[in-house]
Amino acid sequence: SVLCIIVAGIVGMVGAGLHPIDGWADQLSVTVQSDFVTAFISITNPVFAYAEMSRPQDAMKAAYALQIFATTFYAIFAAITYIYLGPDVSSPSFTSLPPNWSKAAYGIAIPNFLIAGSLYSHTAAKVLFIRFFRKSRHLHEHTVIGWGVWIFLIFLMNAAAFVLAIGVPIFNYLIGIAASLFASWYTYGIAGAFWLYDAWVYKGGSGAWRRRWAMCGLSWLTLAAGAFICVAGMYVTVKQIVDAYNSGE
Repeated sequence: SVLCIIVAGIVGMVGAGLHPIDGWADQLSVTVQSDFVTAFISITNPVFAYAEMSRPQDAMKAAYALQIFATTFYAIFAAITYIYLGPDVSSPSFTSLPPNWSKAAYGIAIPNFLIAGSLYSHTAAKVLFIRFFRKSRHLHEHTVIGWGVWIFLIFLMNAAAFVLAIGVPIFNYLIGIAASLFASWYTYGIAGAFWLYDAWVYKGGSGAWRRRWAMCGLSWLTLAAGAFICVAGMYVTVKQIVDAYNSGE
């Protein structure tokens, strides 16, 4: 999955560099004027960023590796596509490439799309499966009922995702709502709350907060960031839904 998206990104950058938008380089600007609603809606989609780990002990190593690489790669990719394809670049930006380059980039990235999508459907199915069979042998043993229910849940989650993505006109806005209400806390807010709770309960109460003031401050900032994304994300998403409805989209 990682290799596919890296290669697809490189193909996209090469295609953008070989086929730039004529005359755009003279108008290139480092900053772009935007209103709060338009700017903040771009924050909600990247909020969906989490993973399950078989070894929680490796969480910090994985987090450092992911953030350093992902931030660097996506910043370079965004800058290059913006420089060569202009301010009207589509999302995903592969769509703004010439047809042959666009098809090549999307074709290489398909395994990543499938794997990333299956992670979400797997997580949803797993939650329901554990709820159904928490106190049953079907949770830990290979049984016909267990496998049958698991296969049905996987099919159901993928079918529901397909129907939502294809049949709901405001699907992009639903992503913004879900990110604002849930992913903002799952990705940011709860992480800060967990550290503050653990330090208070297991490390000596307020004294632990004072001794590790830097981590305490960072945790409060993380908690505040989750709250801000939740409120602001809901505001801009609902406003965009209203604007889309009024414009007849």
